[in-house]
Amino acid sequence: MNTPGDGDVTCWKCGHHYALQRKFCVQCGSKPTRPGSTPTGSPAPSTPPSPVVAPRNRAGTPFPTNIPIPASTPAPAATPSNSLALTGDYHVVSSGGQDRFYCTEDFIAANSPACAVCAQPITGTGAEDHTGAKYHLNCFACKRCGTPITNKYIVDSQGDLCCGHCHSSSPPGAAGNSSSSSSSSAAGDSSTFRCGVCAGELSGQVVGVGDTRYHKHCFVCPGCKADLTHIPFHLENGQLRCKKCLLTEKGEFCAACGQLIEEGALQAMTKLWHEHCFKCGDCASVIGAGQSYAAKGQTPICASCATKY
Repeated sequence: MNTPGDGDVTCWKCGHHYALQRKFCVQCGSKPTRPGSTPTGSPAPSTPPSPVVAPRNRAGTPFPTNIPIPASTPAPAATPSNSLALTGDYHVVSSGGQDRFYCTEDFIAANSPACAVCAQPITGTGAEDHTGAKYHLNCFACKRCGTPITNKYIVDSQGDLCCGHCHSSSPPGAAGNSSSSSSSSAAGDSSTFRCGVCAGELSGQVVGVGDTRYHKHCFVCPGCKADLTHIPFHLENGQLRCKKCLLTEKGEFCAACGQLIEEGALQAMTKLWHEHCFKCGDCASVIGAGQSYAAKGQTPICASCATKY
């Protein structure tokens, strides 16, 4: 390593030079200062030792000063937003073989979730709704009255957050979505609604479908117990069904493989088939819609193979 120049960083405590791209003392781990900026009351060494190459840990990430960064910390997409000297606590992130140094303010901004309302980074305590969206506490507010939501809320038919007070004063049917979709929330006024499955009082997270409310743990397909919050479902005569179970109960099945036909059914020989399952019993080639075929008992035979009989 070459002799340190005027721009190299030196530890004011022990006199060791910092590797230019490492920014920490390899011996004492104290904060770096530029030459000529020795802290008050801390005499600079008269003869600095030879430069020492900064060590790296096994994961390849340099050991930072004061604020250790776990190996699992992802590298932020943005580079530091300013070029101020790092004279206090800082963060080191290694990505693609390159070390990036961040002051605490920029590191938090680059690694904090953005508020769903104002799009600014959330650096302190925040709120999270049923979809996983993050909010500043003062941005997590009722769309109708503007009051920050601190307890229960409902998602109305427009998809807006509504506090329990505003929801309980709304006309029936003002909250919730159509029968083909759902909205999950924390219960608004538990005395107004009861669960459409168990008829129990609503508390905690609930799901709204039209004018009906459900406990989130009750909003499942009774057949396969699948959570219906994020998958297609059908509501008929008050009964919930996921799409797969509904087709199983009311759908048609392929005469060849016996599996459910969800779409693309082909009708032949008074039976229904998957289009890819309607094959010649001799050569196994697929007999497409509109193509001629013959029947050998209950087995279809393509026109080419039929000439052999």
